Amino acid sequence: MQLQTVTEWILDQGLGDYNAENDRLLEVISLKARLSSKALPPSLADQVYTALYDLDQFRKRLRDEDLADMHAADRMEFGGHDEVELLRLGLEWVKQLLQKTFAR
Repeated sequence: MQLQTVTEWILDQGLGDYNAENDRLLEVISLKARLSSKALPPSLADQVYTALYDLDQFRKRLRDEDLADMHAADRMEFGGHDEVELLRLGLEWVKQLLQKTFAR
């Protein structure tokens, strides 16, 4: 058995990309905590869930609806196929939504 450092193991397992996306999600969680200690209203919680965990539905909403605070250029930028880019777009959209909702 070959000994590995934690960094070597992370690289060997290909976890770098996953860790980067996790860091982006932590930014959203931190932003929400800074803006409000209150729970998300159900309608907002549903939107957040869709943007972060139901990417097929989020993609459909990007194509079919005019999402609040989502610039047309941003919607087109993800290209419609790349799941990682779509997730990143969802994370940015959720940040905008949280700021609009709680930063009053």
